[in-house]
Amino acid sequence: LFEVMERKVWSKAASDTAELRNYYNNHKARYQWGKSADVIMVSASDSLTALNARKTILQNSDSWRQLMETSGGRIMADSGRMEWKLVQPENAPMKNNMATTVTVNREDQSATFAYILKTYPKPSPKSFNDARVQVVNDYQQLLEEKWIDALRKQYPVVVNNTTFAQVLNTLQH
Repeated sequence: LFEVMERKVWSKAASDTAELRNYYNNHKARYQWGKSADVIMVSASDSLTALNARKTILQNSDSWRQLMETSGGRIMADSGRMEWKLVQPENAPMKNNMATTVTVNREDQSATFAYILKTYPKPSPKSFNDARVQVVNDYQQLLEEKWIDALRKQYPVVVNNTTFAQVLNTLQH
């Protein structure tokens, strides 16, 4: 079953770019950004390193790559668009060119913060590339439903009521 699912659903959905794009174009309304922001997410090995990185990035947001490359592995960072609730609590103010407070992980004492480059306070459509993971998932579900429907038509389920009644009778005693 796993191999057939891989062939008929999972790999087909992941590799058929033309069909994925077609599916996306026909269902664009499903793929929307909520409140979101372009951010630089920074993780550091400890709070002091994070605070120093935050200070440096607040002075020059373009310095984050160099900061990461020269940190000896103590700082990891990446940039991209993220839903606001993943960056800050929903009620937090949305401002361009600001940094969130440093949050310390109690388990390992690592620390994180986000630098907000640009905010998008209103919903907006996701591009195909931004929505691709969701599109693949939705398209896989569609392929699976179609495949199961075809199997049901090809191999209809027939219940032998006499045998079913005997089984029920046996289970009740």
